[in-house]
Amino acid sequence: MSCAKPLSWETLVDWWAADLDEAGTSSVEEHLLGCDVCSAVARRVAATAEALRSMVPPVVRPEQLAEMFRRGVRILENPIAPGQTCDFHFPKNADLAVHVLGGLALAPGASVEVTLRSLASGTVLGHVEDAPFDAQRGAVYLACQRDYAQLDHDLVAEVRVGKDRPAARYTILHHW
Repeated sequence: MSCAKPLSWETLVDWWAADLDEAGTSSVEEHLLGCDVCSAVARRVAATAEALRSMVPPVVRPEQLAEMFRRGVRILENPIAPGQTCDFHFPKNADLAVHVLGGLALAPGASVEVTLRSLASGTVLGHVEDAPFDAQRGAVYLACQRDYAQLDHDLVAEVRVGKDRPAARYTILHHW
């Protein structure tokens, strides 16, 4: 089998990441409905995106961010204070967004837990015990990848430092 007008890998990545305008999205989806060759390539794009998603944990260490930056990953930091609601628009020129959940009293060796909940349902989307943190900045780094647009993406991040303190809450409304 072959395709007379194959879609480029870049176009399929943009489609997967929801970076195309409405006309571009419709055009790609119409092509994929009738083309087994490009549909197979689109499945490989999806598999690659899933593999990359698994390589970046939801809560990252400062050293991991520094290493990704050195490798050329375009990282955008989005600082958020406890109790704040943030309207976050994922920019096209970033590979990874990092929500900097700040305003925390963190000492080296502290016990930190992070729970991510759906804003709409309250369902737990993820939980990280012994979460990494940046004591110097008083922050936890929450990674956000472009392909998360496919997931329940309006969330509340709850960060608990120690067992006896209330959790700091950060609400993030994502726009893709």
